[in-house]
Amino acid sequence: MKAPVILPMERIVSEEPCSVKKTVTVSFEDLTYWVEIDSKPCVRKNSKILLKNITGNMKPGLHAVMGSSGSGKSTLLNALANRLIPQNVNGHVFYNGSKSTCDDMGYVTQIDSMMDSLTVEENLWFTANLRLPNSVKMSDKSLKIAEIISLLALEECKNRKIGNVSGGERKRTAVGVELVLRPSILFLDEPTTRLDACTAHAIMQLLKQLSVQGMNVIFSIHQPRFSIFKLFDTLTLLAGGKLVYQAPIQYTLSYFNSIGYTCSPDDNPANFLQDVVSGECDLETGALQTGDGLLSNDQLETHVNRLADLFANSSIFANLRYEVQRNVRFNAENTDASSCVCERPRSASVLKALCGRAFKNLVRNPMALTSSAIINLFIGVIFGLFYFQVDNSASTGIQNRLGFLFFVCSNMLFGSFGAVELFARERNMFQREYRAGYYKVWQYFLSKICADLLPLRTVCTLLFCAITYWMVGLKPHPEAFFLFTITVLLLVYAATGIGIFYSATFENFATSSICVSLTFIFSVLFDGFLVNINTVLPWLRWLKHFSISRYGFSALCVNELRHQQFLDCGLSFVADQSESTNTTLLKHGSEDEFSGNDSCDWLTGEDIIRRLSISTFHHELSDWRLWENIIALASIAIAMVMLTYLQLLRSVNN
Repeated sequence: MKAPVILPMERIVSEEPCSVKKTVTVSFEDLTYWVEIDSKPCVRKNSKILLKNITGNMKPGLHAVMGSSGSGKSTLLNALANRLIPQNVNGHVFYNGSKSTCDDMGYVTQIDSMMDSLTVEENLWFTANLRLPNSVKMSDKSLKIAEIISLLALEECKNRKIGNVSGGERKRTAVGVELVLRPSILFLDEPTTRLDACTAHAIMQLLKQLSVQGMNVIFSIHQPRFSIFKLFDTLTLLAGGKLVYQAPIQYTLSYFNSIGYTCSPDDNPANFLQDVVSGECDLETGALQTGDGLLSNDQLETHVNRLADLFANSSIFANLRYEVQRNVRFNAENTDASSCVCERPRSASVLKALCGRAFKNLVRNPMALTSSAIINLFIGVIFGLFYFQVDNSASTGIQNRLGFLFFVCSNMLFGSFGAVELFARERNMFQREYRAGYYKVWQYFLSKICADLLPLRTVCTLLFCAITYWMVGLKPHPEAFFLFTITVLLLVYAATGIGIFYSATFENFATSSICVSLTFIFSVLFDGFLVNINTVLPWLRWLKHFSISRYGFSALCVNELRHQQFLDCGLSFVADQSESTNTTLLKHGSEDEFSGNDSCDWLTGEDIIRRLSISTFHHELSDWRLWENIIALASIAIAMVMLTYLQLLRSVNN
């Protein structure tokens, strides 16, 4: 791998995005955080403490937070970055001694969630357009991005899609995305996870260089090798949510030696510290325990409490607390010591960048655009051939029309099933970018609707309607085709709204899929074709009002059948509506009776609609019977979109 080329940090910023740039010291005092855990219904919820009375001070440098799994490393990082539920946090976090701070910080999550269809350079441009103010010229942004690419040695892969780069290149891109703003504080959650030893060391060397140039780099790490361990400036060691050590790295082994734990010269200090906090290191000899298995939960808790008490009573901790309190007093005497206030780009610029990214992702995703168009084209041709040029006889024309309209509604419903993936596949990326202050929820949501959902659903639906309508031979009137297309489009929008609502509501894709499937199935059952609604049990009949398939099927039937006449020769309709069902709507006489019947009557489309219980009317079928269904579809589509937006707000607030 090409070694990163380190440039002076001053070259990365040609025009400052903030009014003031300065180094920032992060201090925290008596930091406690707890969460409520699920319990049985009607039983008071229990709480679990994840951090307990953590105190520390981190000046600009390279600061490692170590500990075993579940010790609270990531929770501490989130607390320092203001990413936890405020109501569950006790204690104070100070930035240069002040509780108030700007968004002048970056956060690299453990999972590098970026748009896979964009290139490395395009991801950097996207961040620059959303996080840098409009006062920064395009030429300055271009220079900044070019220097970040050089800094991170990404020249060879800058034109490759993120989904096609290696793990190390992806991690460096994630760091570069945060360097666009040149944050004073950079948080990284497990930056070496899933990287090989060489790539992990290169990443840590890069972070070391950034810290030397004035950036405060704070990261969690599990068990680094010695070449990485010796790069640290300070070490914060956690166990069971408690602080067992924080001081410069050079004092670490001497402190633990003073409390009875001695590291062997041929042992990795990081491995030794993990053995100490997990209780696997013998207090007297400093060697690994040779007993049978790990400590019990009670023994481990006693061991952790002892380590935390020893550090709380040490001179190192006393100096640490004094330094935190001195920073707070210094800020009280110097009101200008707080961080800067960053300028943000205008809403129009944010929407433009979001829509541009969504449109690129749509165009570059053949499964989303090309496949959908081909599938709709194929199904449209199949439907057109199967129901090719229906006639106006009561024996076949009515049945074929109703069957075609039913399958159109069913196909549009289940063809919109893919919408359930929209927020499921982008959930991590959306939450990361929102927490970083890239955009507001309404901006992201509006861009997905305008640049992703609407083009995809509209183009494919129009293609389907244009093919099938004329092949089947429905009403040859432009206004009828227009109403047919509008109804199908609104049905697709309503079905898509239901899909994205479940996608925003449930984090589990399987749960969302099951809910969408059940909703669509019940919708089809109550559309009025498979069963006469008047024969359904009264306590179930009210569900018809929530069936988008019923509104779509009713509107299509009214649009196609009204003002039409069908030739009825040898067919008798069931006159009693209470005994009729859709499967017995047409009763054929015997072959002999039909051949000897020379009289034919004209059957109106209004009679068919009345017998199907599609619409209630007494004399003439008015235009309102058509538009009430179209308005209902439009209302449901709008309502589901609004509910989806509220669900997105809920998800980020939680």
